[in-house]
Amino acid sequence: MCGVIFLKKRIVKLKRRIVESMDFPAEAALGLARIQLLGQEKMYVENHRGVLAYRADCIRLKAEEGVLRIEGESMTLCELRRDRLYISGRISGLFYETP
Repeated sequence: MCGVIFLKKRIVKLKRRIVESMDFPAEAALGLARIQLLGQEKMYVENHRGVLAYRADCIRLKAEEGVLRIEGESMTLCELRRDRLYISGRISGLFYETP
């Protein structure tokens, strides 16, 4: 099992090197989350893999890099699509939970 994890990490590193050498946007080529924060009131997230938990004070999203945790107050999912979402409310923190 450790060999599989090691191989996956090497593949990701190789993909990153190729993308960097081609001057291509990493979020598009590697499926990384693209996050746009507009002040403390709005957030757009592209390339998410799904909503894991949703409360007014905490939203957890599955992302390629791990789990993305958004903390705040009175947060609502204004738009939810397969590959992007829009959050409004008072956003106070953004954290990655790595496996």
